[in-house]
Amino acid sequence: METKAAAEPARVSSRRVAELFGVTTKTVGRWSDAGILRPDGHGRYSFSVVDLLTIAICRDLQRRGFKLSQCTAVANWLRRRGLSALQSEWAVGRKFLLTIGANEPFPRQFASGELFHNEHIDLAAAFNLGLPIAIIDLAAAYGVLLGKLEGGEQ
Repeated sequence: METKAAAEPARVSSRRVAELFGVTTKTVGRWSDAGILRPDGHGRYSFSVVDLLTIAICRDLQRRGFKLSQCTAVANWLRRRGLSALQSEWAVGRKFLLTIGANEPFPRQFASGELFHNEHIDLAAAFNLGLPIAIIDLAAAYGVLLGKLEGGEQ
């Protein structure tokens, strides 16, 4: 799947984040307090495209039953990767299988079709340990984000 690469755009305000994701600015503040977002500024916060991508992914994780603390761990992992690494990964169709425990998410990269035919991924062991598992499709998440930024999907 080919997805447009984004240069780092101008930063986005808390109000705009709330509009994009259909939440209140109070919710944006809670995401910041939880560490899902890392705002710049004092009084008037602004957010980067990595923050927006992180929200898109974390909102999906929450809909799938993940806790806010687990979303924060994923957000920190995404932020450390940085925009250029994330863009490179979604450009080649990389997806990530994350086991999300109390510590750092443990990522495994895979391409479509490799999930069940990969000796490095032991889903049964993860399930037996009770580790929550999430598959993160960066290109799809970025596509959702682009749709929101271009005024389409809400």
